[in-house]
Parts: sequence; structure tokens; C-alpha cells
Amino acid sequence: MAALIFDTLKFASRLEAAGVARAQAQAQTQALVELFDANLADVALRRDVEALGVVLRAEMREMGVALRGEMSEMGAALRGEMSEMGAALRTEMHELEVKLHDEMHKLEAKLRGELHELGAALRGELAASESRLSLKMDARFAAIDKRFAAIDTRFAAIDTRFAAIDTRFTDLEGRLRLLQWMLGVVVTGVVALVLKAYF
Repeated sequence: MAALIFDTLKFASRLEAAGVARAQAQAQTQALVELFDANLADVALRRDVEALGVVLRAEMREMGVALRGEMSEMGAALRGEMSEMGAALRTEMHELEVKLHDEMHKLEAKLRGELHELGAALRGELAASESRLSLKMDARFAAIDKRFAAIDTRFAAIDTRFAAIDTRFTDLEGRLRLLQWMLGVVVTGVVALVLKAYF
């Protein structure tokens, strides 16, 4: 509590010297002392402020320690949650990787099967085309042989003309081989395009 040094005797004497009656001077002095006591009861002195500062600093230190503890606990909890989340994510990524590998293997097997079927179909079509072409060529050559035989019987004198015809047939056979080679190139190109489309 604040304390005020007040000389009541000196104050009362000054009032009497100014012409105030003794009883009235004493009453005014007493009233003034009571007024000071009532108003200065709540006034903080320097030592009170310092004591309050010490208390506040102690409370702040305690609050800091508590906050650091809470922050440490929160950091540990967050690290634990992050570790659990990382483990869960790694597990999910591993499961997704396994699933993708399985799907890729299934897709690869399916594509290989389709390519095998397509290759077999193309080889079948090519064999059928070659067979039809061979039959047609055999039929044509047989007809030509018959005609040549008839011509040989009828025109024995025109051997030179038959030689030119033989040369012509040789050229035709070369063209047929060229056509077979071109057909093989086309089929190879189609197979390559199909493989490229699936892979």
C-alpha cells in the first residue's frame, strides 16, 4: 500500500495563522488525512510494480515452458501422423504398381494373342491367294501348252516365232515373281503397321 508523509501539525498551524479556528483547522486536517488515505490506498508504488513484473515474468516463463511442451508434443504428433501417412501412401503406391504390372501383363498377353491370330489369318489368306494364283497360272500355262502343241503341229515352220514367244513368257514369269515379291512387301508392311498400332 502507498504511504504519504503529511505533517498535520504544520498544516493545522498554518490554518490557524490564516485565521481559521483551532477546532475547524484540526477538522480540515483530519478530513484531508482521511481523503489522502482513501485515495492513495489503490496507488501502486515502484516496488509493487517491480513485484508485479517479477510475477508476470515468472508466469510468462511458465507459459513459455508450457507452450514449448505443447509445441513439442504437437510436433511429435504431427511427425507421427506424417510417418503414418507416408507409410500408407507407400503401401498404396506399391499396390497400384502391382496392379498396373498385372494389367500390363494381361494386355501384353492379349495383344500377343491378337497378333498371333492376325498373323495366322494373314498367312492363311496369303497361302490361299498363292494357291489361287498358282492354279490360274497352271491353267493358263496348260492352255498355252495346248495351243503351242497345236501350233507346233500346224506351223512347224515358224520356230523362230515360238522362240520369241518363249522369251515373252520368261519376261512374264519374271513379272509374276516381282508381283509375288511386292505382295510379300505389302503383307510385311501391314504386319509392321499392326504391331506399331498395338505397341
